[in-house]
Amino acid sequence: MDQKLFRQQALEQHTSRLYGRVLVVPSGSHTGFVFVFAIWLLLAFIWLFTATYTQTETLSGWLERASPTLSETSESASLKVTLLVPLQFASLITEGQILDLYFTDFPSQKNISYKATLRLIDNKVVLASELIGQAVQVGAPVLKVTAVLQSQTVNVYGNKLALRSGMKVTSRLEIKTQSLASYIFKDLLTPQGGQL
Repeated sequence: MDQKLFRQQALEQHTSRLYGRVLVVPSGSHTGFVFVFAIWLLLAFIWLFTATYTQTETLSGWLERASPTLSETSESASLKVTLLVPLQFASLITEGQILDLYFTDFPSQKNISYKATLRLIDNKVVLASELIGQAVQVGAPVLKVTAVLQSQTVNVYGNKLALRSGMKVTSRLEIKTQSLASYIFKDLLTPQGGQL
């Protein structure tokens, strides 16, 4: 009987199971890494939606002698600026607008801007074929705008040089300002290629 009882107890001990919960505590270094990564993600998210991106369009043009009408507007304006504006951006320019000009004939001045005031907007559409022989060529219809220089000289290596007719200029026209997130993810937000 003792042997049978011992055998039965052995079988019950073998088939019994323990049930409970196992608590896994991450190490301190792992917790610190997750915390720092979460803070970094939060700061990146805030930066994406608070930083802005300004889309610009470069306008090309040239200097030429001012007409009498422009000379009456500013006695010192012996030269005028003619810029070509693509038709899709015509609504973004107004008379009296201050433009930043860059003179491409002076490599040292390519990042230095000079001020000019927009005086005249020609509402007549100019075709690309009409600009043959001009200092600037375009591939699509444009509008001509005229601006008056606030200075007739440029400062090159400490020397003031007089501007001359025929010199090429560019100007940057601000198209729109949007959040950096909208600019980066615009293709995802507008799958058909539309604008936000």
